[in-house]
Amino acid sequence: MGKPRSANTSRAASTKAHYISHVQVLNADNSTASPSLLLVRISRINTVLATRTSTDTLAGLPGLLLTLAPAGPDLVKCGGLLDAEPFKARLIGEASRAAGASMARVSGRQQQHWLDEMRIWSVALPKIKEQPHEQQQEQEQDYSQAFQPYASNNISLEVVEAGGSCAAPVVQNPFVTITAIYTRPCKQQPHQQGLPVAAASGGAEGGNAGAGSEPVAKKQRTGTEPSGSTNNGPTGAGSPAETAAAAAAAAAAAGEGEGVCLYLCELADVPGKFDPVKAKALGVPPGPLYGQLQRDTPVTTPAGVTVQPSDVMSPAVPGPLLLIVDCPTAAHLAAVEGAPQVQRLQQQQQQQQRQQPGEAATAAGAQQQPGRELFVIHLTPADVSESAAYQAFMARFGPACRHVLASAAGQRDTTCRAAASLQTKLNVLDPSVFPLGAVAAAAAGDPQQQQQEQQQQQEEQLEGVGPAAGPHMTRLVLMPARQRGLTAADVPPPLQLAELRHGLLAAHPRVEALLRQFRASRAALLAALDTAGGGAAGGNGAEAAEAEAAAAAVPAELRGVGRDELEVVLLGTVSAVPSNYRNVSSYYLDRFARGGALADCGEDAMGQLERRYGAADAERRIQELQFVWISHMHADHHGGLYPLLLRRQRAGAPPLLVIGPFPLLRVLQEYSRVLPLRYTFLPSSHFHDSQHPGARAPPRAVLDALEAARARLGLSQLEAFPVHHVARSTGLKLSGGGGGGDAADGGGGGGGRPPWSVVFSGDTRPCASVVAAARGATLLVHEATFEDELAGDALAKRHSTLSEALGVARDSGVYRTVLTHFSSRYPKIPVLAGTGAAADADADAGEGAAGTAAPAGGTALLSMVGRSVAVGFDFMTVNLADLPWLPLVVPAADELLREEGFVDGADEGEGGEGAAAAVPGAGGVRQEGR
Repeated sequence: MGKPRSANTSRAASTKAHYISHVQVLNADNSTASPSLLLVRISRINTVLATRTSTDTLAGLPGLLLTLAPAGPDLVKCGGLLDAEPFKARLIGEASRAAGASMARVSGRQQQHWLDEMRIWSVALPKIKEQPHEQQQEQEQDYSQAFQPYASNNISLEVVEAGGSCAAPVVQNPFVTITAIYTRPCKQQPHQQGLPVAAASGGAEGGNAGAGSEPVAKKQRTGTEPSGSTNNGPTGAGSPAETAAAAAAAAAAAGEGEGVCLYLCELADVPGKFDPVKAKALGVPPGPLYGQLQRDTPVTTPAGVTVQPSDVMSPAVPGPLLLIVDCPTAAHLAAVEGAPQVQRLQQQQQQQQRQQPGEAATAAGAQQQPGRELFVIHLTPADVSESAAYQAFMARFGPACRHVLASAAGQRDTTCRAAASLQTKLNVLDPSVFPLGAVAAAAAGDPQQQQQEQQQQQEEQLEGVGPAAGPHMTRLVLMPARQRGLTAADVPPPLQLAELRHGLLAAHPRVEALLRQFRASRAALLAALDTAGGGAAGGNGAEAAEAEAAAAAVPAELRGVGRDELEVVLLGTVSAVPSNYRNVSSYYLDRFARGGALADCGEDAMGQLERRYGAADAERRIQELQFVWISHMHADHHGGLYPLLLRRQRAGAPPLLVIGPFPLLRVLQEYSRVLPLRYTFLPSSHFHDSQHPGARAPPRAVLDALEAARARLGLSQLEAFPVHHVARSTGLKLSGGGGGGDAADGGGGGGGRPPWSVVFSGDTRPCASVVAAARGATLLVHEATFEDELAGDALAKRHSTLSEALGVARDSGVYRTVLTHFSSRYPKIPVLAGTGAAADADADAGEGAAGTAAPAGGTALLSMVGRSVAVGFDFMTVNLADLPWLPLVVPAADELLREEGFVDGADEGEGGEGAAAAVPGAGGVRQEGR
């Protein structure tokens, strides 16, 4: 968030804080996140204001903290640059007692049950002190605790409770005072969400909940204990108590009963100007006494006369007021508009606007003190803010109040413009591998008309005509007073895909030549595959021979495979933290009619699904997920899991099978105390520790869930295997298809075809277990975090270099490999200098690499790139049917991005100043304005 400043520079900036204060809207381009705000831009983000305890408002918080931490999230104590001071931040949110009704409570007896089961699995976790049930109910779990188990130890987060009976400011300094206003919908019954199903939950309870039964806490409300044989308590299904409990659960699932914090920001008055003429007339000599008066300190003249600052200063300019309103549902509106602080503010504004000029003067010649200007930013969904009741609520602030409406529904253009631009240019090379997805729909329409509409909106904002829309990067200037108001200067123009594509190849003749070569080679290969003997590929003798050799190398499981067999969509391909061009790790496995699965689920994985498929199709795919596999406990691999589970729960989906390291269960438990999540947990160690002496099998319900996921997806193999990274890290191997399935199964005929196999390495050093799993496999998705010059960093952080990943591919004999998980130091495209992908494509007979010096792997390894190895990009779509020719597109893609400037230079998202306070949304870390 910017370079460290010296003390003198910081002091100089602080003295001018009145003159640079503003608010900036960071809107969301998908339905999974709430808009965010940057408040009072002074130095860097150090305070987070949470309006609600929900994933759509706070899911981006862990990633934000990890991004701001001095040494990044991949903390390894190896000295040097990792010895920085911890990053200190404050999270301000609803008071725990006030929020308790919507949080799950776990009694001491239940906690002990979990601990007993964990001991059976021999997992070392901190002991939870057993407490009386009444005392435990008063100690509600805070949202921040949910991600503390996996947050890096170079982050110090102070949690401040706000609202309730406490009216003290949550932020107070010489420049701004921020007060929380806590509201909660009335007449909502407290809802307790039960414990999820987990491998550690024991037999009967796990078996019952594994079938999608009622939560444990719900059964407690009806007076029964969980049972493995029935879902109904003695009150019976459909009884009044059961109906009321179900209604309360539905309201809580929809977020209708959750508490909300509004925030009132009061900027300090700007001191008036010092009048040296008046000071001299009163006998104040020039010098230090002038400075004291300007610092609001009375002075005594040499003649013994006391001079007050007001005697020589013009009246102060009142600072503006900013009210931040989050009204997530219509059920919250009565509580929001009924808050005494809000009503008092409305009354003050109405009284101030009724006052006539000069009416406030109390004596002849007295100056009228201008009132405070009020701005209200509404983080409210469009379906709520457009209602007549909400419009009336806004009108009660009076005509002089300025309103800004910030909602994801009003964000037409993508907020990830750099990534969309990259995808658009890659799409020119091949639309099946690099589809535009929902980006094309967001940019649809007449660009000229969109530009005119945006300009009209900007003019209306400047003129103060009605409530203003708050698209991404809208800025509300609070100080200086002469510039106060809305500005769309930072709002980018509509993304024009046609303009990005027009003349792209004509401007890059070398890319066009490589693209022609790619298309010719692909056509020859496909012709050879379609020919029984493989000898009618066309082209000259060398090209035909190369096509025949490539066709002969296609494994049996891919011959005649249909396009609806399996597709792997890369949703995130960067390591540690998101960049403008890449999101963190997540891979969607599409089995089409059979459903899908996720391999890792980094932050904003659902947002990526919406950008790829559109909101409606992404929602369907989220509900049809059969399992999620989490490779290890680094936050960039599971930060998106909890919003996804909550989304499925609110849609009424059954519990989702989660496969991951056992410590993940602890994080899931913590989140489940705050949010209603439903899942079935299976530790990944089950696959490789089950043969050890004394190993205990998971509950029957969990194994049933595993088998059901395998059967639903048509998989013959679904196994995790250990790799060399942090503790309990695993890779994943899937096998399926084959058997000569018919077209309905995606087999496309081809009787007797063997099953395909796909392997994900996860984060790892080169290791024998990955080589063994990928031996003879169809596809390997392997991490290549660092370039070869940083082999020392790869060793220290237990990652792989480019050449090491290629070595694993070579040693395993896998058919195709896709490289991914690139360090964020390569924000746009991984540094492939030395691989000579483009040059190698032109080299005669394919002899090694050309150009820059080759890495330690040598030209034999480097020649694999563009032949059997492809480089991954976000939204890249890898269909099994395309694997024979997929790597052939690499040379053209590499050359295009080099010539377009996507290789060198730092990420444009880095640098610049941050903000002193922020109201976060789910995907706030990756928002950008370019």
